[in-house]
Amino acid sequence: MWLEQFAHGHWTKMTRALFLMASRNSTNDSPAFVNSLVPENEKEKEILLGGESKNMNLMLQKSSKMSLFPSQKNLRV
Repeated sequence: MWLEQFAHGHWTKMTRALFLMASRNSTNDSPAFVNSLVPENEKEKEILLGGESKNMNLMLQKSSKMSLFPSQKNLRV
């Protein structure tokens, strides 16, 4: 989500926000069940799919070997 402002004849992005939904049970000792989000129209479906694909990309980046620092043995080669 972001906030845009119209200035000098064009729209400029001013802020950007990411949201995390988390829940705890009433005793605060374990996660609570949360119903899945259900998109109501095509625009919401598009937004939901965009978020899911972003999560998949992040998971792939975390598991990528390119994000690991080389070992001392590899550095000497």
